[in-house]
Order: sequence, then C-alpha cells, then structure tokens
Amino acid sequence: MVELRAGDVIAQGNYHILMWAGEPKPIVHNVDKGQFSGVIRQSLKGAISSHMQPEQYFQRYPVRAYEIYRCEDMDLSMRAAEFAVNWATESRSEEAREALFRRKGKLKVPYGHMRLVHAENYATSDDRQWSVQALFRALKAYARHETILAPRKGSTCSQFMTYCYQAASIERHFGDLNFSEETLEQLRGSGKYGHYVALANTQGDPNAIDLIEQLEVGVQILSERLHPALLTHAKMVYVETILDRMKAPGSGFSRVGFLAPSLDDMATAEIFPLEEEVRLSVATNYAEEWEIAHEFLGMN
Repeated sequence: MVELRAGDVIAQGNYHILMWAGEPKPIVHNVDKGQFSGVIRQSLKGAISSHMQPEQYFQRYPVRAYEIYRCEDMDLSMRAAEFAVNWATESRSEEAREALFRRKGKLKVPYGHMRLVHAENYATSDDRQWSVQALFRALKAYARHETILAPRKGSTCSQFMTYCYQAASIERHFGDLNFSEETLEQLRGSGKYGHYVALANTQGDPNAIDLIEQLEVGVQILSERLHPALLTHAKMVYVETILDRMKAPGSGFSRVGFLAPSLDDMATAEIFPLEEEVRLSVATNYAEEWEIAHEFLGMN
C-alpha cells in the first residue's frame, strides 16, 4: 500500500492538481467550482464530492485514476505543504462561512480564471522558461507566505502548487535574502517575454536596485539547486505543462502510485501502487473502462 505524505501531488488527468498536506484535512487545492472559488483545505471526502466524483470523472476524462507524484526531497515536500496550508482557507471555518455568505464563496487566495486562459491559450514555451522574471514571481510568492498569494488576479491549481514548491525552495536556499514585499512591489517585468525585471518608476529606493542585481545572481544559483521540474515561470504553467516537467527523467519528482475514488462510496478513496495500474490501463473505450474500474475496485 502506498502511504501518502505531505507535499504529494495528486493529478486528475490534465484537468486538476491537488496537494496532500496531511491530516486532519489532508487536501489543499485551488478550486473553481462548487461552493468556493480559491485555495481551500478540506477533507478527502469533501474533495471527492466537489472535484473527484467518479461517474462524472470517468465520463469526461480518458485516464482511470488520479496519479500521485512525489518530490524526491522529503524536506522540500514538507515545506511546500506548509506553504499550501498557510495560504489555504479551511473548510467549515468561520473564514469559509464568511466567504460563502459575503463574497459568493470567493476565498482569500482567489482562483484566477484569466490566468488559466492566458497560460493555456497565449503563453509560449519561451514564456515558461526559467528566468529572472520567473524568480521574481517566485520571490513575490515567498514574501507573501504569511499574507495572501496573488491577491488581485489569483492563480490556477497548477500555478498554486508550483508557487508552493518554489517558495519552499527559496526559503531553504535564500531564507536570509534581504527583501520585503514592499520592495518587490517597486519592480515589474521587463524585456521580451518578461524575462527581466526593472524599476516600476524612476524613484525606486536603493533596496529595489540592489534586489535586481541579486535576482540576476539568484536565478543562476537556483538553476543549479532547484529540482528541474520547478525551473519554470509559475504564472505561465497549466496542468499539462507542469506534469510534463514532473514526468521528465531527472525532474526531482517520481510517480509513486495512484488514488482511485470508490465507485460505491462517495466518501472514500483507495490508494494503489504503480504495479496495479496495468489492470486499468488495458481499457480502450469508455464502456470497457467503466467495467474494468468496477471490477478493479471490487464493485461487481
């Protein structure tokens, strides 16, 4: 049996990404349907009912279970899970109830619909390259570890997960870097594809000017220290692109198993090692897939 651990990434095909953060409410993800919109921490039962419904899932997507990807660096994965929890609104909390009744379910860390549209339809491979601007965005995420990630325009599920891991990496390698969120606000993207940063106005303070120089050095240092899957511009990724990076050899992540929601009890899910996946992978169409899924989960 595969044991999930904090920081594990659960992929719902190329459609949605969730993070396992540990009990008591182990799922953290950025949602855009159901009662809430934004980053929420909830029980596995809540995640299944809102985002992982078997009948709907098998009808819409060609994969048969949710793949589990694990960072090979346990310390980093635990740090990433801590960032995720800090940014999340816990379900059934007073904060969640207030969001539901006063803001139509919009949570403190919002879902960014336009971020998804831009990443899927307009961003290019050049936009997603690791660059000074990518590090700048990751630094802004890290600087907001005790406040709100992307408070104005939000992020998507895959962007949120990427920011968690990048912020955790920065914390470990550059925890003593001298900068503040206010200093970062004085900078903006510059150059083709936004690969550089510049002062937002000509009256920038010396700390902002110094930070530009540190960014240019830092992007090279992190190029050698970050796991390859994380060497990307988080604002420009979507589920398929970040999963492709995780699947690549030497990415720093590996696929360790998969999670299959029960087709009988909507409140439960089962976790299986990779060896068991072949029993589902032989399906070639929806009818076969549904029959095999029932057999595999013992529902016949």
